[in-house]
Amino acid sequence: MGFFNLFLFIIIFHVFVTTPIFSHSNNNNERSSSSISNFLDLAKSPEEMVEWEHKSKVDEKMHACAHDAHTAMLLGAAKILKQHEHQIKGTVVLVFQPAEEGGAGAKKVLEAGVLDKVSAIFGLHLVPTLPLGHVASKPGPFMAGSGTFHATIHGRGGHAAMPHLSIDPVLAASSAVVNLQQLVSREADPLDPQVVTVANFHGDGAFNVIPDSVTIGGTFRAFSPESITRLKERIQQSPEVFDWMVGIRRKIHEYPELSYEEFKTSEVIRAELDKLGISYKHPVAETGVIGYIGTGEPPFVALRADIDGLPIQEMVEWEHKSKVPGKMHACGHDAHTAMVLGAAKILKQHEDQIKGTVVLVFQPAEEGGAGAKRVLESGVLDKVSAIFGLHVAPVRELPVGHVASKAGPLLAGTAMFDATIHGRGGHAAMPHFAIDPVLAASSAVVNLQQLVSREADPLDPQVLTVANFHADGAYNVIPDSVTFGGTIRALLPESIARLKERIHQVITGQAAVHRCTAEVDFHEDKKPLYPATINDDKLHEHFLEVAKKVVGNNNVHGMEPVTVSEDFSFYQEALPGYFFMLGMQSLTGEPLQSLHSPHFTVNEDALPYGAALHASLATTYLLNHDGANKVDFHEDKKPLYPATINDDKLHEHFLEVAKKVVGNNNVHGMEPVTVSEDFSFYQEALPGYFFMLGMQSLTGEPLQSLHSPHFTVNEDALPYGAALHASLATTYLLNHDGANKVGGKYHDEL
Repeated sequence: MGFFNLFLFIIIFHVFVTTPIFSHSNNNNERSSSSISNFLDLAKSPEEMVEWEHKSKVDEKMHACAHDAHTAMLLGAAKILKQHEHQIKGTVVLVFQPAEEGGAGAKKVLEAGVLDKVSAIFGLHLVPTLPLGHVASKPGPFMAGSGTFHATIHGRGGHAAMPHLSIDPVLAASSAVVNLQQLVSREADPLDPQVVTVANFHGDGAFNVIPDSVTIGGTFRAFSPESITRLKERIQQSPEVFDWMVGIRRKIHEYPELSYEEFKTSEVIRAELDKLGISYKHPVAETGVIGYIGTGEPPFVALRADIDGLPIQEMVEWEHKSKVPGKMHACGHDAHTAMVLGAAKILKQHEDQIKGTVVLVFQPAEEGGAGAKRVLESGVLDKVSAIFGLHVAPVRELPVGHVASKAGPLLAGTAMFDATIHGRGGHAAMPHFAIDPVLAASSAVVNLQQLVSREADPLDPQVLTVANFHADGAYNVIPDSVTFGGTIRALLPESIARLKERIHQVITGQAAVHRCTAEVDFHEDKKPLYPATINDDKLHEHFLEVAKKVVGNNNVHGMEPVTVSEDFSFYQEALPGYFFMLGMQSLTGEPLQSLHSPHFTVNEDALPYGAALHASLATTYLLNHDGANKVDFHEDKKPLYPATINDDKLHEHFLEVAKKVVGNNNVHGMEPVTVSEDFSFYQEALPGYFFMLGMQSLTGEPLQSLHSPHFTVNEDALPYGAALHASLATTYLLNHDGANKVGGKYHDEL
C-alpha cells in the first residue's frame, strides 16, 4: 500500500513580514521563490471497477490510493491560508510531490534542495477503516520501512514424465518461498515486527514441461534499519546459491591437496570464476588465485579463503569422503573456499553498484606453509586497505548462524623446532661405556616445560609442546643420537622471541650436562614463524556493526584468545585485518569433532552465513571509506523506504491542534502498521509527522481497501483534511519564531 504524495511543510522566516505565496509582487524587497509544486502520480491499479460519473477515463489506471483527495485537501488548505495571507509571518510551503507509489518521489524532492530551510513537515493519508472526521496516529515508529526483491532460480528444463533428467526450478523456488517465511517466524525477534511477502511467482512451462527457470518477487518490511538489512541479506541466500556452494565444497572435499600442491583445487576455483565472469590472476604463490570484482579502482578490500588440505586419512563414511588416501580436508578449508565463492556470486550480481574493488584471495598452504606470506610477497595485495577472513568453529558454544571474535590478540603466534642430541651409542648392559642421548633429551623435554610454568608471566598465555621424539636404538642398544621436536605458541611477539632463545639454551645446556652435544633448528626457511593474529580495533567495530545486522544482535559473541595459530596473521602485519569464528554446531545434532580430526565434518548449513558475512563486510567497508559517496545499494527506481517515525514534539503539537479541529473524542492512538510511505524520506532530513484521516460513514456501506479496483473516496472527509492542514501549519508558526508577531484572532477563526 502506498500513501499520499502531498505534504505540507512550514519554513520559519522571522526576519521578514508578509510574503505572497502564490502571487507575484512588484515590490522588489519581497521574496518571490517561496512556493513549490510538482506533478502527482497515480496509484498503480487494475482497471477501475466502480461505475460512477467520474470513473477513470484512462485504461488500467486509477487513483486507488486517494492521492486525488489528498491533492484537493492541500489545495483547500491553500485557499484558506491565502485568504489570511497577510497575517502569516512565516512561510507555508505546499509540496505537490510525484511518484510516491514506489518511485520515492520524496527522496528526489529532498535532493532538489527546495526544502533545505524547512523546519517541520506534516502529512496525512485517508483510511477507509476510521470513521469520518476522526484522526489517528502515534509518536515514534508508525509505518514500516520496506524494500522489494526479484529472484531468478535457474534449473534445467525437461519433460514432466522424466523429472530425474531435469533440475526442477519450480520445486527450488517453492522451497525458497516457504523458507523465506522462517526469516520472520524463526529468526526475527517477536517484538520487532517484520513481514516478508512473495507476491509473484512465474514458471512458464507447459503443463507437462518443467521450465528452465522460475522468477519470484515480493517485498520485505520492518521498523528498524537493522531488520531491513538483515532481511535483505537473508533473502539473498536462495537455495540456488546454497546448493551451488554445497556442490563446490563437496567437489573440493573429495580431492584434497596439500600445501603448494593445490592444482586441481585451483582449477575448480578458476572454472567457477570463469562461469561467473570474474577476472583473476593465477598462479599466485604457486597455486593461489586472486579474483577481482568491481571497478578495479580504489578502495580495495580483500576476502580470504585458504584452500589446502591435511595429511590425514578420513574416517568419516559418507558419499563425498576423500578419494585421496592419506589426505583430507579436516580443517574446513573446503567450506572456506565455497563461502568466498558464494560471496563472489552475490557481489557479481551487484557489480555495477560497487564503486571500489573486492579482491578474492584463494590462498594456498595455510597448514604450515605460510602461504599468506608468499601471497603478500607477490605484491597482489599492495593496494588493499583491509582484509577479512573467517574460520568454521565446531564448538558446542557456537551454533550455526552465530559468530565470535574480539579486538586485539585473537590467535597465538607459533614457531616449530627440531632438536638433535648427539651422544655415543653402546650396549644397554654397559651404559658407562656410552653417552646416553635418550636421558639428555628426556631431561631437556622436562625442563622445557619450566619455561612456561616458572618463567612466563601467568597473564601472558604461552604453550610449549614436544610432539615427537625418536630414539632408534634396539631394546638393548643405546642409540648414537635422539631427535625431538614440537611447537611454541604465544600471543605476543616478544614472548615468541624469548621462548626461541630459551629453548636453544635449555636443549644445548641439558645436552652439555649429560656430556652430549645438541643442534636446534627452527626451520624458518621452510616453516616460518607465524605471528599472532591481532584484530584491528576499527575493523572490530565494523565487524560488530555488520554482523549484528546479518545474524542478529544476540548471535554475535565475544571470545577469549586461543592458542591455535593462523597464517592470516601475515596479512595483519602488512595491513589492517580482521579474523572471526563462524559457528556450525547444530543444537539438535551430535557434537562435531574437533579440527584436524579424521572424524571432522562440516555442517553445510553454515555456508550461507559465511557468504553473506563476507559480502556484507566487503560492501559495507567500501561504503564507509573512499567509495562512500559513490555507492548506492538501492535501485534507482525502487529504493528501500525507511520506516516512518513521527517526531515526539510534533506529536504533542498534533494532539493539541487535532482535538480543537475534530474534537477530543475523535482523536485516537494506534498501533504501528507494516505498510510503508515515502514520507519517511522527509523524516530522515527534518522533523515530520504523519497521521491517518478517517472517511468511513457510520451509516453507509463499508469502503473498499486502498489499492482495490473498487476503492472510493468519501468526499465528506475533504474539509477535515483541509482544516487540519491549515491549522497544523498556522499553529506551528504561532508556537515558533513568528509567535510574537502573529495575533491569536487568526487561529480562533480557523
